[in-house]
Amino acid sequence: MANIADKPVPRAVIFDLDGTLYPFTRFYKARFFFHLLSHSPLLLPAAVKARQTLLGADFGTKDALINAFAQKLSALTKGKKSPDFCRRWYLEGYYGAFFKTLRALAGTRKGINETLAKLSGAGVKLAVLSDLGCVRERLDALKIDSSVFDTIKSAEEFGCQKPSTKPFRAILSEWNLKAADVLIIGDRTDTDGAAAAEIGAQFIQAKCSKNADGVDWNEIDKQLNEIATHWAAKC
Repeated sequence: MANIADKPVPRAVIFDLDGTLYPFTRFYKARFFFHLLSHSPLLLPAAVKARQTLLGADFGTKDALINAFAQKLSALTKGKKSPDFCRRWYLEGYYGAFFKTLRALAGTRKGINETLAKLSGAGVKLAVLSDLGCVRERLDALKIDSSVFDTIKSAEEFGCQKPSTKPFRAILSEWNLKAADVLIIGDRTDTDGAAAAEIGAQFIQAKCSKNADGVDWNEIDKQLNEIATHWAAKC
């Protein structure tokens, strides 16, 4: 866990989205499944498996990545669903259900907008980097103020999946910051955590659900406020 007492105080924070800026609540999967009822809901478990096979992969472009995902998903259905069907399902049915599910989770990270505003006001650079696309729309569904973020990106836009460091390095280059001055917060050590270790950034694993590993959001919020207070005093 990052601790501002024994490491450089971060000048920037890169947040993962899913499982980080909102928790996976008890009814998360049930809600998602319900909203997919008219869009082949039984594809959801296979879609999760297909995503897992692409960890760290880099296909160069967003279209190439989505096509590779659709091919994997089709293969997991043993050809019962074509790659074209799987692509359309992902871009239309999956995301439509995703937005509806997230609206029900708005406000589950108490005080997050206030903390983000405090960080931004203190001059701390902020980014959201998700594996999946439609990041701004998902923030809006969660009622998280997207205007405070300096950078909003998805690994999908870069044609890759975490823990590929390509999108992280692109953000560091955009900000002209060293990795050691950046804190990455995510719920998975094998994606955001692995990328942070490779580039030399600080990392906090956010607890994504009640029984998951990681740091409780209240403690993370406390550290974020300490970072904001530190840099506000320097302004």
